[in-house]
Amino acid sequence: MSAIDFVVRDGAGSFDRGSVVPGAQPSVVLARGSDISLNLYPGQIAGYGRQGQALVITLANGEVLVLEGFFDAAGNPTSQLYVSAGGELYGVELVAGQGGQVFANYENGGDFGKFNPDDAFFFLRGPELLVAEGAVVEDDAVGMLANPLLGAFGAIGPLGWGAGAAGAAVLGSTFTRDDDGRTSSNTDTNPDTGDTDGDGDGDGGDGGSDGGDGGSGDGGDGGSGGGGGGDGGDGDGPDGPGPGPDDPEDPDGPNEPETPVPPTVTIREGTQSAGHVVNDDDRRDGVTIGGTGTPGGTIEVTLGNGSTQTGTVDENGDWQVVFGPDDVPPGEYSDSVTVIITNEGGTGSDSDFLDVDTETFVTFDAEATEGDGKVSAVEAADGVILSGTTEAGASVVVTVYGKQYTATVTGESWTAFVPAEDVTPGEYNLEVSVTATDAVGNTANTSGTVLVDTETFVTVNTAIIGGDGTVNRVERAAEPRVTGTAEAGATVVVTMGAASKTVVADQNGNWITQFARAEIPGGTYETTVTATATDALGNTAFASGTVNIDTELSVAFDTTPLEGDNIVNAAERADGVVLTGTTDPGSTVIVQMGGHSVTATVAASGAWSAAFPASALPQGETTIQATANATDPAGNTASATRSVVVDTTTFVTVETATVEGDGIINREERADGFVLTGTAEAGAVVEVSVEDYTVTTVADSSGNWSAQFRRADAPLGESIRAVSATATDIAGNTATATGTIRVDTLVNRLELDGPVTADNTLNALEVAAGVTLTGKVEEGSTLFVTLQNTRKEATVDADGNWTVDFGPEALRTGEYTGRIRMEATDIAGNTRTEDHFFQVDTIAPEVPVATSVDIGRDGSLRSFGISEADENLEVTRIDANGSRTKLSVDPEVDTRHNEIDLYFDTPVSDGSQLVISSTDLAGNQNATLFVLGDRGTKVVDVNNPGFDAFDIGAIDLKFVDWSELTLTAADLESLSRNDNTLKIHGGADDTVTLVGGASLIGSEDGYSIYTLGTEGGRVLIEEDINVIT
Repeated sequence: MSAIDFVVRDGAGSFDRGSVVPGAQPSVVLARGSDISLNLYPGQIAGYGRQGQALVITLANGEVLVLEGFFDAAGNPTSQLYVSAGGELYGVELVAGQGGQVFANYENGGDFGKFNPDDAFFFLRGPELLVAEGAVVEDDAVGMLANPLLGAFGAIGPLGWGAGAAGAAVLGSTFTRDDDGRTSSNTDTNPDTGDTDGDGDGDGGDGGSDGGDGGSGDGGDGGSGGGGGGDGGDGDGPDGPGPGPDDPEDPDGPNEPETPVPPTVTIREGTQSAGHVVNDDDRRDGVTIGGTGTPGGTIEVTLGNGSTQTGTVDENGDWQVVFGPDDVPPGEYSDSVTVIITNEGGTGSDSDFLDVDTETFVTFDAEATEGDGKVSAVEAADGVILSGTTEAGASVVVTVYGKQYTATVTGESWTAFVPAEDVTPGEYNLEVSVTATDAVGNTANTSGTVLVDTETFVTVNTAIIGGDGTVNRVERAAEPRVTGTAEAGATVVVTMGAASKTVVADQNGNWITQFARAEIPGGTYETTVTATATDALGNTAFASGTVNIDTELSVAFDTTPLEGDNIVNAAERADGVVLTGTTDPGSTVIVQMGGHSVTATVAASGAWSAAFPASALPQGETTIQATANATDPAGNTASATRSVVVDTTTFVTVETATVEGDGIINREERADGFVLTGTAEAGAVVEVSVEDYTVTTVADSSGNWSAQFRRADAPLGESIRAVSATATDIAGNTATATGTIRVDTLVNRLELDGPVTADNTLNALEVAAGVTLTGKVEEGSTLFVTLQNTRKEATVDADGNWTVDFGPEALRTGEYTGRIRMEATDIAGNTRTEDHFFQVDTIAPEVPVATSVDIGRDGSLRSFGISEADENLEVTRIDANGSRTKLSVDPEVDTRHNEIDLYFDTPVSDGSQLVISSTDLAGNQNATLFVLGDRGTKVVDVNNPGFDAFDIGAIDLKFVDWSELTLTAADLESLSRNDNTLKIHGGADDTVTLVGGASLIGSEDGYSIYTLGTEGGRVLIEEDINVIT
C-alpha cells in the first residue's frame, strides 16, 4: 500500500493538504462545496461508484478510496474532483448511471504556472501508487504529462464496479500519447502469445482496435514471430530469425520460453450486475459470489465493510466464494465488492455492488377500523375494511375468523375487505393476523384485535313516576324524575309529550332525567314516555310506557286597586290592609306578606279575604310581595303573588344657595324677578313661599321643580328673606323644607380718604413723585380707580380699605382740574361710581433776574435789584461744602430805576454763590444761580450738593469776570428738574462748554438755543457768551 497525496479547497477558497492510505484509512470527508485533487494518473483509476453520499474510487491495483460527502442526498455532486500527476491536471466530470454506476469524462485543466486559478491542484511528480504489472506506461507517456485523457476516451462508459469500466481494464492496457497530444489505449483482451500455429509468425490481437502484437515465441517450425497484426484482426508478421527444431543448422535446439500472460477475472453471480439481491434467507444460509477467471488464479473477494473470502479459479474458469451471516450485516443497503485474481502473469480485478435487503415490515392499524377501531351493527352491515402499512410491492394476507383474505397493496398501504356475511354478530374482540412478503421474499407478521359490538338495550320505569305513576300539581312543580337502564355510557333520549331529554347511562347502566313543570302541561290526562338508547358504537334500542297527569288547581288575587290607588300611604297603613282573591271551592288559602302569615276566609264560591295589621307593613317607600298558597283536597297546590306598594314618606328640598347663581339677588337680577328651585318626589305638588307670597308647582319626572317670583318679593336694599317649600306626593304624604335668600341691591360704601394733597392741588414735584390714593369700599367689593385717563384696579383688604398707586405718567403737566373716578362692584354684582376732582399746577414761576448790584469798597455785596416785586422770593447762600444759609433782605422800591432793591442785613462777601428762588402758591419753585467774583477760580461748580434743594432754571454770569462753565446732560437734568431747560446769562468774557452731543437748533430773543442729551434737554445761552460743543 502506498499513500495518495491530495489537496482540498473549501468554499471560502482556503486550501488544505494531506494524504490517505487506501485500505488503512480509505476515507476523505469533504465539506459541502469543497473541491479535491488526487495525485493520480487517470490510468491508475479502475472505476467510480456512488454509495449514499460518498464517491467510491476503485484503483487499478484493487484498492478502494472513499470521498465522503461528495454527493448530496439526491445523488448530485456537490464537489469537483481533479486528478493530477507529472505537472498535468484533469477535471473529472461524473454522470450518474443506474444501480450506483457513474460515468466519467476527463477534461484538461490547463497549463501549470500560467496564471491558472487551479495551480494549487497540480502535482508535479508522479504518485507513489504501484499499478499492476500489466498496466504498461510507454516511455514517452510517463505520468499525467504524457497521458491526458481529454478526448481520448470521451464518455468512457460506466465506471462502476463492473469489468466493463475503462478503469477496470487498465490492468491490461497501455496508455500512449501521439505527437498531437491525443491519448490512446491499447487494451488487449486476447493478448498474442507468440506463434501459436508453429509457422514462426506472431498472431495479432483478436478484434483489437489497434495493431496486433508482434510474435515472440518460437514456432514449431523454428522461427520467432516478428511482425504485428494489422488493425481489426489477427495479423501474421514475418518469420522471425530464431532457430526452430526443424532448422537444418540447429535441428535439436529447444523452444524459447513463453511470456507470462496477465490473468483476468469477472464477477457474474450474486451481485448487483447479476440482478441478485441478498434477502434474509440468503444471508442466513451464506452469501455466494462467483464468476469466471483465468484457471488456476487465486481469488480474493473483499466487501466494502472489509470482509474478505478467498478461492481459486477451477479448470473450467469458474470461481465461487461464500460469505457467512457475520460477514454481511442485516439491513437494506448496497456494499462494494472487489475481486482480485493473481497468478504468475500478474493480477487482474473486477468490481461490483452487493445489494442487501434482509428486512421488510407490516403494520395493522386497528384504531383505523371503521374510524375508531370498533365495528357496530350499522358498520358490520356493509362489511369491514381492515388496513395497515407495508413495504411497497409486498403482498399481504389477512386472517380473521380462521379465513384468509388477500389484501390490496397501494404504495405502502394495504386494505383487506371482510364481507358482512363473514362478520359474526355480538360483542367480542375480533383477532386479526397479518403476514407480508416483500419483493425479495422477506416476510413480516403482526396481529391485533378489533372490537365488534352489534347489540344494545334500554328500559323505562313509568310505574314509579311521581311515586305512584301519577303526577299531581306539586309533583309536576317539583320536576318529576324518569328513570331506567341501558348499556353503560349509552346516550338515552327520553320523551314525554312534546318534551325530550338526553342523558347518558352511568357506569352501572342506570340513567335518570327530570322534566320541568313547563314541559308537562297542567290538567288531567294520560301521556306516553319513550326511551331510545344509542350506545357508543351507534347501536340503538327502544322502550316505552305511560304516566297519569293530574294538576288542576287555581288561586288568584283580586284586580281591584288596593286602597283605591294600589298604594298604601301612612294614613292607610295605620288601620291595616285587607287582601282578597279567588280559588277552587273547598280549598285552603294561606296568605303571606311582610313576614306575616294569615289564613284566609274562603267562601263557598271560592272567594277569600285576609286582613293584615299595620305591623305587617313596613314604613317608608318600598314594594313588598304578597303570596297566596292554596291546597285542594287532592293535594294539589297553587300559589299567586302580587305586589303591594307602600309609600309612607316623601321629601322636598329648596335650593337657596344657588338663587341667581350665588344665593344673592342684586339690583339688576331683581329687575325681572327671581326663580327658586329644588327637588321632590316625582309628581309631587310643591307650595313654595317667600315671606307671605306663595307659588304652587309640580315636580317633574326627574323630581325637579322651579317657582317664579316677582321683583316685589325682593325689596330694594339689603335684607334676608325667609323661604319654605311644602311637597305632597301622589300617595298623600307631605314634607317641608326651609331656607333664606339674601337681597342686596346696592354698594353700601364707596369713598376717598380726603383730598389728593393737603391743598387738593398737585404741583410739579408731587406729580413727578406719583400719586397714591386710598379710601373705603364695601367689604368683598372689586374697585377700579381712574386717574385722568389711567384706569387701575385697587387693592382691597378684608375690611374694605383700598389703595392704588399711579406713576407720574398718569398726569400731564400744566394747570388744569383733574378727576378721580371710583367704580366699585360688590359681591352681589351691584355697581357704584363716585368722582372726585382736584387741581394740577406744575408751571414754575418766572426765574428771578438781577438787574443791578451794589458792591461795597471791600467787594462785598450789599444789595441787588430785581425787575418785579415777589413776595415769595428767597435768597440762599451756598458754601463750597454744600451748606445752605437763608439770607434776610429788605425790599425797597426804586422808582428812579423802576426796580425793587433788596438790601442784605449783612453784606455778602465776595466769592459767594447765591441762589435766588421763587415759589408759587402750588409749591412750584424756580431759581437763578447768581455767581459772584473773586472766588479764587474762574470755574463755575454746578455739582455743589447745596443745589439739590432747588430747581435752577437760570445761571447768571454777568457779575463775574471770565467765568468758565462746563455742562453735561446729567448736570442739566440735576439742576432743572422742572422742565430740563436752563437759561445762561453772561457776556463775551464768559465761556460755556456743552458736553455730550449738543446741537444748535436756533435762537430766540438774543439767546442761542442748544439741545443736550437724549431726554429733551435745552440750554438757552446769551449770544455774547463763548460756546464750545
